[in-house]
Amino acid sequence: MPGLWPGLAKADPGLFFACGRVLPAGRPAGMTGPLPQEQSRSLEYRLRGGLVRKLAPIAVGGQGCSPPDGPFVHQYPKSQVTVMPTLRLNVNGAEHTVEDVDASTPLLWVLRDNLGLVGTKYGCGIAQCGSCTVHLNGAPVRACSLPAAAVAGQKITTIEGLASADALHPLQQAWIEHDVPQCGYCQSGQLMSAAALLQQNAAPSDDDIDGAMAGNICRCGTYQRIRAAIHTAAKNMAGKGGSA
Repeated sequence: MPGLWPGLAKADPGLFFACGRVLPAGRPAGMTGPLPQEQSRSLEYRLRGGLVRKLAPIAVGGQGCSPPDGPFVHQYPKSQVTVMPTLRLNVNGAEHTVEDVDASTPLLWVLRDNLGLVGTKYGCGIAQCGSCTVHLNGAPVRACSLPAAAVAGQKITTIEGLASADALHPLQQAWIEHDVPQCGYCQSGQLMSAAALLQQNAAPSDDDIDGAMAGNICRCGTYQRIRAAIHTAAKNMAGKGGSA
């Protein structure tokens, strides 16, 4: 592939940077060319493995591409950065204050890097795989493409907040019962989407489950076990009066 940066490709086999085009594995069919700015922001912010903090924008076109100067680090001009002195987030029922955060930083990286809540995973960076799913005021959202500044003061729930203080959530119990995970990487996002579904629909059909979970990709193909576990959790929650 002309213009491929071997170092970056090795850092993350799921991402390829070629002459200004960011091609994440699992990208929807027909989606080519440079990503819209809001979708590429998470990819610009950080490449998995910690090798890149901010990836320099690459000019589109040309036969060859060069990585940014230095150890793959790029600082945006000050005119392009809005730093918030203080960002206040309500995460899992607790108030958190984060200092000096770029207002465009995706919520995913504030959760992981600033708050140490690493259960929420980075998968694609363009809100297409579901690995980064969290709840915002009870609704599932993709944290990789949601600016942290946009959710200040709202109620955020991550996988760490799904269980109660003394017991796992019925979905987590069902996940264990059905031995759902294989590699496990996507499962926090799967659980958060499933939990949002059961909050809205206590007795979902197969079609209901398939529709609600369609945005969560499992490369290990555990979909049948996920569906079975959701049904089991729904029955167990109904037996307890619908409580988690």
